[in-house]
Amino acid sequence: MGDELVCSDPEEGDVIWKKKLEGDLSSSGGFLGTPPLFVNGKLIMATLEGNVIIYDADKGEKLEEYKTGESIRFQPVVYQGNIYVSTTSGKGICIKTKDTSINGWPTWGANNAHTNLPF
Repeated sequence: MGDELVCSDPEEGDVIWKKKLEGDLSSSGGFLGTPPLFVNGKLIMATLEGNVIIYDADKGEKLEEYKTGESIRFQPVVYQGNIYVSTTSGKGICIKTKDTSINGWPTWGANNAHTNLPF
């Protein structure tokens, strides 16, 4: 959506919850957050402001937030409790969450086949 994360009912289209993202959409170049990824009941996304945020996928509650200090425009990767992000300055950052349920999105790009969801 550019400046918010929206969860909607796939059949009816009704909005279940939404979260506004920090920043100025008009001066940022089109979007404030990366596409979210889904792992084990959690949505994980990164923001242009440099934050990596973990939400409860059902309720939209923010579970954790990690501040990297670097702008992020590309979707994170998660593997064995670690969140990996690439920054606009060319850095690679690893966030060691110690939460082993954060696992199952080990590649950049690819497609929905590695989410284990029935698409």
